[in-house]
Amino acid sequence: QWFVAPYFTVGQLTRGVFIDDDKVADYKVRLAQGGVDAGAVLGTWGQFRVGPVWTRVDANVDTGSPVLPSVKENTAGLRAVLFVDQTDHAFFPTRGFGAVASAYAATESLGSHTDYQRLEGKFRGAQSWGAHTLYAYAAGGSDLDSGMPAYESFTLGGALHLSGYRINQFAGRRYAFGRLMYYHRAFPLPDILGSGAYVGTSAEIGRISDRYDGVPSAGTLWSGSAFLGADTSIGPAYLGFGL
Repeated sequence: QWFVAPYFTVGQLTRGVFIDDDKVADYKVRLAQGGVDAGAVLGTWGQFRVGPVWTRVDANVDTGSPVLPSVKENTAGLRAVLFVDQTDHAFFPTRGFGAVASAYAATESLGSHTDYQRLEGKFRGAQSWGAHTLYAYAAGGSDLDSGMPAYESFTLGGALHLSGYRINQFAGRRYAFGRLMYYHRAFPLPDILGSGAYVGTSAEIGRISDRYDGVPSAGTLWSGSAFLGADTSIGPAYLGFGL
């Protein structure tokens, strides 16, 4: 029931900077992270884990104005995560519910560049009637007015996360998001390829505030999408249109 889990990850990602609908720069962000968690398995429901984590962030402009600032900082603190999953499939579930709640407190005493907090929660649930499924998803987060740095910001935009907008177009220290999806299992796939192919649609609503660029919040944003999807052996695949 009890476990200890040390880990270390290294990665690189690209993150855009937007003014309205225009991307004005791309940052290349390199991350190195390590930590050790102690936790407990909660039967067949999920798990809870807590422990210290250290992260090195190195971000600089890849494309865009060279006067934009670079970032080289350490963040370190304590993180706690509660993970619950009672759905029947990781992707395109037909029944059940799941939730993830996480809390992170960066502290200078562990080597962080600055003190701040980050809270986030996500919930999902699905219910089916034959081959027809309704899927609901809700998420939200806040830095509790602690001055969370830009590289920790919450983002919205992109497929199924305000589908009509650019990927990660909105970034800020507080957000709320909800999505309601309907999908129909059109036909099964051979076991070697996956479980099935789906036709679906989504309605999405989101709001993000306390933006780093100083631009006022865009208020409540709406999006929708129609898509073909497949639960494949290497993960979910989508071909869709967002507005």
